[in-house]
Amino acid sequence: MSKIILNPLAGSPIKNVQIKGQGILFKDKPFEADSLRKIENDEVAGILLKLFEFLVPLTIEEAKSYTESKKKRKFKCEKCTFTSDEQIALAGHNRKHDKEDRIDAELGIEVIGEQEVQEMSDGDIELARKDAEKKHFESLGISAKWEDDVPMRGVVM
Repeated sequence: MSKIILNPLAGSPIKNVQIKGQGILFKDKPFEADSLRKIENDEVAGILLKLFEFLVPLTIEEAKSYTESKKKRKFKCEKCTFTSDEQIALAGHNRKHDKEDRIDAELGIEVIGEQEVQEMSDGDIELARKDAEKKHFESLGISAKWEDDVPMRGVVM
């Protein structure tokens, strides 16, 4: 038998949950707030319900009713399936999208917006190069020390 579980609107996204013998649940697709999941393994469902106390088990009828009421909500996100009866909840949700990477609709690739660029002096460029080279060597397990090692100031990597 399986269980239907609701992650309520006031819940929280759940991802990368490891349950012994089950691998990692919600690895590729998080169990978002305000969504339903059908868990086929009752033992796993029970563990999730105990681990995340905000989750709610539903009957098939309750799940259908929840899905229908969700479709009738007034405020819907234009970028995903989020809906709400409260405009302020949608505004808060949209802030999440503001932080996401912008993707070109035609090509499906990330868009880097305009950013402020500060000019660097030749000396700052050389220091940045040496610092990057040093970090590269250290990542390979090679320690390197230059005689003129000085902390970099005002340079953003």
